[in-house]
Amino acid sequence: MDERAKEMDLTEEEVAFYDIVSQGKEAILNDEAKEIARELVRIIKNKTEGQCFFKDQEELDNIVKMVIEQAVALFEDAA
Repeated sequence: MDERAKEMDLTEEEVAFYDIVSQGKEAILNDEAKEIARELVRIIKNKTEGQCFFKDQEELDNIVKMVIEQAVALFEDAA
């Protein structure tokens, strides 16, 4: 774990997500943000398997996009 992650009490993956979200909307268009979005979808699918059902991939993608947009808005408001 790198020093910054230790200082923030986050995992390295959480720091990467934090950095992207705190950069605002411009960051959402980069490849790292896209990879994080894919990983979030994978995690959500694995954690919710058998617990909640989405009509299709598009519905799940829209939910993940909304969560990311809300996170960016929260960081922008705090800045």
